[in-house]
Amino acid sequence: MSVTIKEINADQLALYDGIPSWFEVKSMFRVEVIAAGLGGFRLVEEEVVEPFIRDYNSHHEDNPTRWVSHFDVSRWGIFLATDDEG
Repeated sequence: MSVTIKEINADQLALYDGIPSWFEVKSMFRVEVIAAGLGGFRLVEEEVVEPFIRDYNSHHEDNPTRWVSHFDVSRWGIFLATDDEG
């Protein structure tokens, strides 16, 4: 598989809306602080009681095309990776 990564402009953010952004959550990570933070942190994986689907495409107010109305994206570097075989 060959992948191309290119920088895109804010007016091309609709390309991101076409990318499915959902996954099944079966576990989560809890942060454990070691020695009041002086010893670092540890991530401990814990199963969720009931697995669920996290679907970012269903939250239309958070879609990439709306970023320009919520943020100043003029200095953002926005990159898109595409599979050249598809």
